[in-house]
Amino acid sequence: MFTFKSPSAKSTTAKLDSGAIMLFALLALALLVGLNKSAAAVSSASAARDALTNDFSGGTKSIFIDDPQVGRDPFFPDSKRRIGQAVKAGTPLNYSNLNLQGISSVRGKRYAIINTRTFEVGELGGVKAGSETIKLKCVEIKEKSAVVSIDGHLQEIFLGSRL
Repeated sequence: MFTFKSPSAKSTTAKLDSGAIMLFALLALALLVGLNKSAAAVSSASAARDALTNDFSGGTKSIFIDDPQVGRDPFFPDSKRRIGQAVKAGTPLNYSNLNLQGISSVRGKRYAIINTRTFEVGELGGVKAGSETIKLKCVEIKEKSAVVSIDGHLQEIFLGSRL
């Protein structure tokens, strides 16, 4: 039991039992913990704001390398499209059916028509040549010819002639 004097009354005394003191201590502790949590929340909110406004130009960037020779397709892991088609060793590939049918120019861009398919420089595509489809890339278009890359080999096809 504690006694204390009130500042306004000289002789007034009050008695506090141990339960009241314990309750007062718990309320004070709860108040301190609450203030500490709100300060932590404010600091974490300001840290989140700073993270959103930071410029990551000098930081680490994620780099995605999609190499068909290594691994599976990350978006379609069960896909079979990355598996290369084996070329039979006994069958030589025949490119004699490639025909440059025309060269045109539209607004400064040149186009080559090879076996009824139109290509521009840098375009990769397949053309029907007899019973097979040949994948080629148009490398250069000249005045009367076009240079194409077939399986890594450069071939020049002239207007009106077959390769």
